[in-house]
Amino acid sequence: METRFTDAVRAFQAGDLERAREIAGQELRSLPNSAPLQHLMGLIECRCGSFEKGLEWLRSASLLEPHNIGFRVMLVRALTDSGRAAEALEVAAKPSARSQPELALWQARAEAADAAGDAEAAAEAWRVLAVERANDWRAFGNLGEALAKAGKWRDAADALSNALRINPAEPRVVRNLSSALGHAGEHERSLGVFAELARLEPDDASIRLTFARMLADFGR
Repeated sequence: METRFTDAVRAFQAGDLERAREIAGQELRSLPNSAPLQHLMGLIECRCGSFEKGLEWLRSASLLEPHNIGFRVMLVRALTDSGRAAEALEVAAKPSARSQPELALWQARAEAADAAGDAEAAAEAWRVLAVERANDWRAFGNLGEALAKAGKWRDAADALSNALRINPAEPRVVRNLSSALGHAGEHERSLGVFAELARLEPDDASIRLTFARMLADFGR
């Protein structure tokens, strides 16, 4: 089985999905309860666009090996990608540890929470990732966005400030930080940050117009 399984994996990685499906299907006929084969078949079907079939295989593999975090991560992501974010969030139960596999599940949970519109769950998950990945500006940026959606503007500004410290040239972070500061009542700081956005995006007319309006509001 090992050689044939490896052949199927290689075909999948090479983008030869029909061959990967054929080999995996043949092996499943003799080993129907093989979780790795079921998981691989789920990945193949999802890659082919057959999400219903793929989800069935991925869910079955995860049930066969409930402690396999990698299987659960892929199931969560497939559910999220197929528009079942609420179900994905439920499957991505909070991990109890902070190993690399658990952090991957925390990220899948964060992405599912974002897609489901659950700002509190998203903020909790992104905060875990930001703490564990202190140099990951995306984790801080996503944490800031989730906190902003929850109406926690000062906390959002703190998170976005960290993201900007790590990556000072990311326009989306600059825009979001300016917005968070404005909502938190720190209008002077908001204006200063937005000035940096105008510098980063000099050809964006909408940004220049917004900056002009902000300056006018300050009587400048």
